[in-house]
Amino acid sequence: MSKCPYCKSEGYADFQFYSSVYHRCRKCDLLYKNQKISYDELISEYQDNYFNRYANDQLEGSREKLYLQLLHYIEKMQYGFRLLDVGCGCGYFMIAAQKKGWQVKGIDPSRQSAEVAQKLYGLDVVQGTLKDLHCTAVFDVITFINSLEHSKEPWRELKIANRFLAPGGLMLIRSPNAFVHSEICRYSNILRLSKQIHPFLVFHQYSFTPKFLRKILSDFGFSNIIIRNAPLSEGDPNRIFSGKSIGNIAKKMIRQIAVTIEIHSRGKWLLSPSLCIMAEKKHVTD
Repeated sequence: MSKCPYCKSEGYADFQFYSSVYHRCRKCDLLYKNQKISYDELISEYQDNYFNRYANDQLEGSREKLYLQLLHYIEKMQYGFRLLDVGCGCGYFMIAAQKKGWQVKGIDPSRQSAEVAQKLYGLDVVQGTLKDLHCTAVFDVITFINSLEHSKEPWRELKIANRFLAPGGLMLIRSPNAFVHSEICRYSNILRLSKQIHPFLVFHQYSFTPKFLRKILSDFGFSNIIIRNAPLSEGDPNRIFSGKSIGNIAKKMIRQIAVTIEIHSRGKWLLSPSLCIMAEKKHVTD
């Protein structure tokens, strides 16, 4: 038995992933580790260790097409020209946006990632978290691309981000699909295939299901919430299948199956490994 860190409702032990037990809230459907970690411990991990462990995913260019697809989603909805990327890493999404005419700013806790963005590409990047962002500017779009689920308290990050978002502005989040990853994890444990399957699953301090994402965005006053299957990066299938050509074929198959199910279920069933979430900040009314 545990208490949900977001809504304080009852949670229960749902499944084990390596040595961590993940709990699920019965009310809001948040998945979370029932392990306490301090803000300083979490930030220290990203400040000092993130770049060496995970930056290759950005540096090798496997997310380039993904970034262009996300920008296509944003521009299709016709949102302004000022963009803040939270958890921007080395700045490659910012570069893609800048090439399409966006005014961009980024923030990331990793020292080395921020230095790459600043010194190598001349980008406007703050090293830290949103609470370290001291500016009077407001943004038309704020993005969390595979970063919100890493936060100690994602709801606090959204609250701060909301202050920097212009009325009517767009919040875009890309995050692992907790529904898919948790179901695969649960059955792999039952079938004793965890050793083979777990390396391809993604869980952080928190994991978000579509139900939880709708709730938290509604709670923060967002409207027109759209949750859809996110496009895969080129690196996603290549981690599972050896060989780039095989990985690309698998990518197309996974994407096509997920999109087909999404269409026929009218958005009820989202089975891609990642989700793309878009929501509008409500205009202030008298």
